[in-house]
Amino acid sequence: RVGLTRKRDSMMESYPQELGLQPDDLDYARSVDRAAHSAGVRDTIEYWKSVPYMLSYMRDYQLRRKIDGISDKPPKALRAAISEPLETGSLSETEINGYKQLSMSHPRIRAFIEETVGLGLWELLWLPPSLHYTRPEGPWATVGQPTKQLVFSAWNAVPDAIATLVSYEAQRLSFGEAGQEIGYKAIYERIRPLLRFHRDSQGRLAGMPALIRILPTPRLSREIDPLRLALELGGDQAPSLDAVVGEATARCAELIKTLPAGEPGQRPDERWYWAAPALIEADPEMKAWIEDDAGWSGIFPERESRGNFEEHKAELLEAMRGNIGLGPQPADLAEVVARIALGSTGACSLRALKRIAPDLGWTDPALLSAAARAANGFRTLFNLPESIVVIQKRGNQPFWREALDYALNGNLQAVLDEHVHMLPEQLGLTGAPAAERVTSVAEALSEGLSMRSSQLKVDELRVVGRKVKQSEFQMRCRFALRFGNLKDDRNEAIARADHVRAAFNSPFRPFVLASTSVGQEGLDFHTWCHSVVHWNLPSNPVDMEQREGRVHRYKGHAVRRNVAHQLGLGALKEWRGKEDPWTYLFKLSEQTEESKSSDLAPYWVYEAGPAAIERRVLMLPMSRDAEKLRRMKRALALYRLVFGQPRQEDLIAYLDQNLSEGITLSDDWQISLLPPG
Repeated sequence: RVGLTRKRDSMMESYPQELGLQPDDLDYARSVDRAAHSAGVRDTIEYWKSVPYMLSYMRDYQLRRKIDGISDKPPKALRAAISEPLETGSLSETEINGYKQLSMSHPRIRAFIEETVGLGLWELLWLPPSLHYTRPEGPWATVGQPTKQLVFSAWNAVPDAIATLVSYEAQRLSFGEAGQEIGYKAIYERIRPLLRFHRDSQGRLAGMPALIRILPTPRLSREIDPLRLALELGGDQAPSLDAVVGEATARCAELIKTLPAGEPGQRPDERWYWAAPALIEADPEMKAWIEDDAGWSGIFPERESRGNFEEHKAELLEAMRGNIGLGPQPADLAEVVARIALGSTGACSLRALKRIAPDLGWTDPALLSAAARAANGFRTLFNLPESIVVIQKRGNQPFWREALDYALNGNLQAVLDEHVHMLPEQLGLTGAPAAERVTSVAEALSEGLSMRSSQLKVDELRVVGRKVKQSEFQMRCRFALRFGNLKDDRNEAIARADHVRAAFNSPFRPFVLASTSVGQEGLDFHTWCHSVVHWNLPSNPVDMEQREGRVHRYKGHAVRRNVAHQLGLGALKEWRGKEDPWTYLFKLSEQTEESKSSDLAPYWVYEAGPAAIERRVLMLPMSRDAEKLRRMKRALALYRLVFGQPRQEDLIAYLDQNLSEGITLSDDWQISLLPPG
C-alpha cells in the first residue's frame, strides 16, 4: 500500500500531540513517588506516565504488592501519602457513587477524554454515517465526522483505567444533576426501561407505541424511504430533515385518507398513533406472519416472559381487523406516522435488510422476522439508563416520540444501510441464500445492540486508624471497553472477546476500545475506526505496523468516508434498488480517476477525501517520547525496505547503524514485492 499511494504514506497521517502539564499532575507524581518510596519501590516515572489513579488499577504490580505487604504496619510517610486520595491515585467509591467530577491529574487521560467525551460523543448512541441522507440535527450537528478510537498500551493496567474512567465521564455528563441525586449504584434501579409492554395503573395496555416502533412495516418502509425521498428532493447535498419529513407527511396524509374515519368525540384519540400504521399494514401476509407463533413471537427467547407482548400483539391484530373503535384523529397524525415510517427501528431495519436481499419480497417471513429481531435489539439499546437520559434531553414529548426524533436526527437509516452492507462480507455470507443472509445479519445486529454494560473491579486505598485498608468496588463500562472477555458485577460472562470486537466493529457503543498487545495481531477493528492511539510507543517497528494495520483493512471506515466525500449523495440518483446503495457506490468509485492508479483502490486505499488512518501519540513534555517516536519512524522506514526478507532484524540493525541521518529513503532503496509489469 505504501508504494501505491500518491504521497507514499499508505493513507497514514501522524498526529503526535505534546500534552500540557498542570500543577496537579506534578502533585500526583510527587505523592505517588512518596508512597512508593515508603514501600521500597524507587522508580515510578513510567508508572506515572502511563497509569492514572495507579493505586486503584495496579493490584498485580510490584508497587501494590509492596504496599499491600506493609498495610497492617505502614510507615508514617505511606499513611500521609494515601490520606490524600485525589493526589495519590486512589479512586474514592464515595465520590464515584455521587457522580462527582474526578480530579484527572494525568495528562494522557485528561487529553484523551477531551478528544472523545469532550467532543460531545457522550450524547451519541451511534456514530454519524459516512453518507448522510439528511443534514444531521441535534447532537450530531456539532460533532463532525468522528471515528472510533483503538488504544494500545504495553501496561496491563491501562486498558482498565481507560475503560472505566472514560466511561464514567461519559455517564457523569449524561446523568448530570440527576445522577448525583440517584447515585452511581442505583441508576439501573431508579431509571427503568420506558419502551416496554405493560399495563398502566388503570389496567390499559400502555406499550402500544413501543410495539409499533419495532413492527416491520412493509408498505410504509417501501413508500416512505428516507433515501429515495432525499434523492427525489434533488441536489448533490443532503436535504434538511424538515424537507424530508414534510414530503413524507404529505404522502402519509394521502394514506390516512384511505382509513376509516374515527367516531365523533370531544378530544383526539391518541391510539391513532399506533392504530394508523397497523391499519396501513393490514395485509393478509402481514397478519399471517404476526399470528404465526414462529413469526413475530419467535424472536423472543424462551426465557423471556412473552405474556405482555402477546397481549399487545393481540390488540394490534384487532386494530388491523378493524375491531377497535377509535375517536377523532389527532391533528398531527400524518406527521407522526411519517416519522414512524422514516425513523422507527422496525422500518429502518426492514429497509436496510431488504437492500442486501432485493430478491426477497417485502412480506417474506424470513425478512420480517430478521427485521423484527434487529428492531428489538434497538429496544434494548433505547431502554438503557444512559440512553434514556440522553434521549430525554431533546424535549418534553413522550419518550417513544423523543426516540423517533433522536433516530431521525442521527440518520439511523443511513447508518444501518452502511453497516448492513459491511456485515455479509464480515460474516462470510456473500454467497449465502438471501433468507440465511438477512437472518444472520439481524442476529449479529441484535447481539451488538443488546450487549450489557460490563463491570471492572477497581481498588480504593484509604487510611483507617494506623492501617492502610483496601476495598474493591465495581465501575460500569459501555462508552469505552477493555478488549477481552467481559463479566458483569455478579462475575457472570456477558460477552466473549469476539463479541466485544463485533460490538466495536459496529457504529454503536463502545466508541473506545483499549487493549494490550493481545489485540494487535490478526484481528480487524476497521469497520468504524481509523484511529490508533499509541498510549505507549511499542518497542519495535513490527508491533507498530501490527497495531496500525488493525484499522487499515478492506472497505475500512476511512475508505468509505472518502468514497462518500468524493461521490456524494447525488451519485445515487440512478440507483434503482437492485443492490444495496453502498455496493452501487463502490462500483461507481471503481470508475473514478482515483481508482485507476492501482488495483488496491477503491477498496483498500482511497485518497480522494479528508479521512486517513490516524496515528495518535500522546507525548509528555520534556520526556523521551519525542526522540523515541523519531527513532520509531526511522525504524519503520527501514522495516518497510526489508519487509519479506530473511533475518529482517539483522538487516534493519545494519542499515540503522550505517545509513546517515540525512539519507532519503527513496525508491532506489526499496525491495519491491510487486509483480512485474
